[in-house]
Amino acid sequence: MRIAGYKWLCVEAFPDDARGITLRSAFDAHLWTRGSNVATYPPSEENMWGFNAYYSVLRARWSGRNYGTVIVGVAGFGTVAMFQHGWRSEKAEIVAVYLPRRFTRRWRLGKDSLPSFRSRLSATYDVPVCRSLLRLRQETERWGLPGHHFLHETDSEDEPGG
Repeated sequence: MRIAGYKWLCVEAFPDDARGITLRSAFDAHLWTRGSNVATYPPSEENMWGFNAYYSVLRARWSGRNYGTVIVGVAGFGTVAMFQHGWRSEKAEIVAVYLPRRFTRRWRLGKDSLPSFRSRLSATYDVPVCRSLLRLRQETERWGLPGHHFLHETDSEDEPGG
């Protein structure tokens, strides 16, 4: 079973770069690849390895309001540890990308280069690039169940998901 989540990642590319665009974690500089990404160790009580994500797209949005970042929808699977606001998983896959409006202004993408940038980003990860958070959530939940459905009142550790 896969669980849906959201996180922000840094974009590595120049607007006029013809090569693919890469997404990297700002926390540990992990380079996200197309398809399944596998952590060195699964999350457990002894360690906090794995990929993390928030349950809520809005929480992810507020945690990642930085220059050069995008919000991604991820599907986590394998060993999964659940927390109050998010989860950690042994394996994760990017299933959709949200390109915020402020991103296009800060990268100085003109109207003509935005479609090219979006198509390169989409092709690199083989996922849709969304222009609204609602569309990101809809696309992400096609690939995994919303994580907050698995939580009980007593399962409220304070570990953040992003």
